Amino acid sequence: MRSKSILVVVILFAVPHSAFAGYLYGANASNSTLYQIDSADGSKVLVANLGIDVRGLAYNIS
Repeated sequence: MRSKSILVVVILFAVPHSAFAGYLYGANASNSTLYQIDSADGSKVLVANLGIDVRGLAYNIS
């Protein structure tokens, strides 16, 4: 039986994304990648590359 739990070590945010029925996760580091994790099968899709400035604001650099 496949476990439905997802372990993400460092998370900047996780927000529902209704168009894809999944969640978006980003690592808490500069020039990080943002993935969409499918809640049904656990697959991930690269959504964007992010940068985080000194104020903690995330922006898309892809």
